[in-house]
Amino acid sequence: MKYTLKYYKYFSWFYPLLHFLFPSSSCTLKEIGIAMIHVAENDYPEEIMEVRDIVTAAK
Repeated sequence: MKYTLKYYKYFSWFYPLLHFLFPSSSCTLKEIGIAMIHVAENDYPEEIMEVRDIVTAAK
């Protein structure tokens, strides 16, 4: 978390609740990073990815 925004550490505790309430509308920075690597290595059928696509690609 060295290069994230300064206020991210103050809101990171809120993620579990947000993910519980809106699972298809939330993802972590780690999931975004893993999804970027997976999409770069393998093609993804859609050009524009929604949050649920990012979470799927991260798995």
